[in-house]
Amino acid sequence: MTFLAPTFLWGLAAASLPLIIHLISLRHTRELPFGTLRFIEKLEHETLRNLKIRQWLLVLLRTLIIIALVLMVSRPVLRGFSPTWVGGDVESRVVIIVDNSASMAVMWDGQTLLNRAREALPVIWNQLEGQTALEIYQTNPFKRIFNGTREQRETALRRVQEIPQSVEADDLWSKVDSALSLSKGTEPNQECFILSDFQTLPPRTFWADMRSNDLVDSLKTQWKLYALAQKQVQDNLAVLRVATVSQVKLPTHLLTLSTTVMNDGNLPGENIPVELFLDQNRVGQVVASFKPGQSKGFQFQVYPGKSGIIQGVLEIPPDDYALDNRQTFELSIPQRIACKIVAPSVEDIFLLRKVLASIDGGTGFLDLDYKIDPAPEHLFLEDQDILIIHSPTNLPPGIVAEIQAFLEQGGGLIWFSSDPPPKEMSPHVETLLRLPRRVALKTAGSQSYYSVELTDRSLLLFSDLDVKKILPELPDVYRYNQVQLTKEQQPLLNLHNGDPFLVEGTTFGGSYYYFVLPLNLEWSDLPLRGLIVPLMHRLLMRLATDDEQVAPVTIGVPKVISIKRQLVNARWELVKPSGKRVLLIPDYNTQVLSIPQTDELGSFQVLADGDLYTAFSTRLNPLERPSIRADQNKIRSILGKDQVRFISPEVDLVTQLQDLRRGKSLWRRFLLLAIGLLFFESLVRYTPKERRKTTRSLAKD
Repeated sequence: MTFLAPTFLWGLAAASLPLIIHLISLRHTRELPFGTLRFIEKLEHETLRNLKIRQWLLVLLRTLIIIALVLMVSRPVLRGFSPTWVGGDVESRVVIIVDNSASMAVMWDGQTLLNRAREALPVIWNQLEGQTALEIYQTNPFKRIFNGTREQRETALRRVQEIPQSVEADDLWSKVDSALSLSKGTEPNQECFILSDFQTLPPRTFWADMRSNDLVDSLKTQWKLYALAQKQVQDNLAVLRVATVSQVKLPTHLLTLSTTVMNDGNLPGENIPVELFLDQNRVGQVVASFKPGQSKGFQFQVYPGKSGIIQGVLEIPPDDYALDNRQTFELSIPQRIACKIVAPSVEDIFLLRKVLASIDGGTGFLDLDYKIDPAPEHLFLEDQDILIIHSPTNLPPGIVAEIQAFLEQGGGLIWFSSDPPPKEMSPHVETLLRLPRRVALKTAGSQSYYSVELTDRSLLLFSDLDVKKILPELPDVYRYNQVQLTKEQQPLLNLHNGDPFLVEGTTFGGSYYYFVLPLNLEWSDLPLRGLIVPLMHRLLMRLATDDEQVAPVTIGVPKVISIKRQLVNARWELVKPSGKRVLLIPDYNTQVLSIPQTDELGSFQVLADGDLYTAFSTRLNPLERPSIRADQNKIRSILGKDQVRFISPEVDLVTQLQDLRRGKSLWRRFLLLAIGLLFFESLVRYTPKERRKTTRSLAKD
């Protein structure tokens, strides 16, 4: 305990006055006449003894009253949280960190949590005294916005008001670490005020990590952290997910979209409309109610109606947190599929040509380019989307390198295997391309066959077809190439003996489908089955639809987009959701665009020479859900109970800061104690009438 006015403590000497007065009064006695002496003994035991006890009790009470009053005027306080007394002559360094991440956009009483944090700055400033150096930081992007002294109040507060509302994640404790590490002050009093909603726990090595930054260990123990917590969100529903279920995407094909909406607040949501838009046209709506913490999934089925990039959005009504009320997404619907078909002879692709012609139907949807050559020298795959290789015999190393480059640029491959190559051709091109490795040629015999069965993964491939109608159309296989698969290679169709029939996988960054046999009647009756046309159609669509190009990314995570070789030298621009345009420079070696400017929430457009090339959306970081709060007790246990104090948003900030920094004032308690003692003293000093009557009657007798 400390006294703000210690000179008044000399008044404690006055506490001896009641005792001195009492001792002096004992030396002056009065004689009382008695009519008889037979009651003297009774008076001594019943009256005189009580009188002595009451007198000494009064002396004690009056002494305590004087002590309480003297302590009250001496202004006693409990020692504050600051490492040294924050007085007028003590040098101090104060670091203030303002969290402006996405979760601070929550509304409370008509203003955001960020605005409430801004309003706390003048209150903190008014509590600073003496020679105080100040540093103020924002978390997103992390930077120091002020470095000065307490006298520069207006400049500092103006810069705090200019802190923007970010939509990125804060990574709070790494920013606190950086701010304290950047502070090179040696003042005896070092304090850090953190204005945040505290969604994550600090690392358990927080102080150890700071010491590793070449800082003086003794100074680190002097930092005191004041954590100014924020209000909890009340009314908030969030769009958590929008995903395409359908694998085949055509303008006239019914698409299925899966969505998830959650009540992330503390209030129930009644009759909430959930609306789906494609290119600003509403194509679906459901109405649902949500209990606090409840999530619901919805499926929408829509027709895209056109080819190209379609931009969509799922939207719910406004609430206390606007950033998760809508989620944009993109659909890539192929306009035209360019296919290169490579085969050793015309006869080998006779049936394949018929299948592709049936899929195209004379519409020009498929741009087919045939390369009939048993040993081609070049394939010229620059303008192709899909490469179909049927019954390859001898592909030279240059062709293998072309195929690898094609796959690295996101191309798709359909491979129909053939008879095993001669030993002198080993290693075969399939091994070089990291396709399924052939181990043997299996033959069923003249009077038998292998039947084909569906796998769980194949159900997604045929999701919009009647499974009962597919089963009779599964082919009979007379012979095939037995292959060995890796973990990255998954069978879509199997033979009844468990060997793969159709395999899906990725290699060199591109996707492929691998058949264990060629498309001819000597190996199976697949060309005669009604399944072959829809199967090839789906494989072509899945390979031609580059979902990676339009896949969303988390805010702040760079987006990588592959570009066509003929467009490498185009003028590339990025159009942000706000409309701001940014010039992009591609990587000419890898032919990709790396886009780090994903600092806004919504749909981004990528333009090549002014034309839309692709688009993608950004998503909120999952850690920025406003309902997430870290346990304050765990934070205290990690940082140390003697080095952090939490200030609740429910209490008066001025009083809390005064009590924490200057110590808790106790003069009111001593005043109440003096009043209580004075009241008790008056009760003890008061003599009841009945007692006085008894004394008089005894005296008369």
